[in-house]
Amino acid sequence: MGRTILEEWVRHFQEMTIVNIGANDGMDDCRDFVLANREKVRRVLLVEPSEEALEKCKKNYSDIPNAEFFNLAIVPGDSNFAILYSPKDEPQSHHSSLIPDHTLFHGYRKIEGIIRKAMGIEAFLKTNNAQGCDRLYIDAEGMDFHILSAIDFSKHKIGFIRYESYHFDGVTNKGQNHELFVQRLVGLGYSVRPDGQWNEIAEKSWNI
Repeated sequence: MGRTILEEWVRHFQEMTIVNIGANDGMDDCRDFVLANREKVRRVLLVEPSEEALEKCKKNYSDIPNAEFFNLAIVPGDSNFAILYSPKDEPQSHHSSLIPDHTLFHGYRKIEGIIRKAMGIEAFLKTNNAQGCDRLYIDAEGMDFHILSAIDFSKHKIGFIRYESYHFDGVTNKGQNHELFVQRLVGLGYSVRPDGQWNEIAEKSWNI
């Protein structure tokens, strides 16, 4: 038999699954939320293509037992690998990106591309039983729009999404891609609000 409405309500607030794409060293709003809501969080899936950054992330989540780590580049489609462009002397940089111009824009003169294992966003959620993801954090350095656009929201109950909108239409550009995506979210029942200069939060009332 399925869960009752009350059981679903309790599950939602006591068994939360959180996905963080582009976790880097883990020192971000996602970690702050997890630390403040330990008793409500069942799983935290932290995804980062930079091996060096992920090692730092593991240390910063060392006191959080329900954290899971994935050395992966998340992509829109079904590719099994991607090239991560990082500053030559700073492979753990927050500005490492699958888009070379994005990394160069941030002032690095020498970058290098390294092949990383990759997985499509839908495949990742399915493979890791995260289709019931409650909160999604994403900061994919220029790839946010492409990854989010590949999500079939009809399959997921993602009540909260924090994403970097600043580069939706190219580096430091918010244009048609941004407008269309916000319209899509609003049509799906989300409210969208700014979260600082670079990010936005999309949120809707939880329903079963």
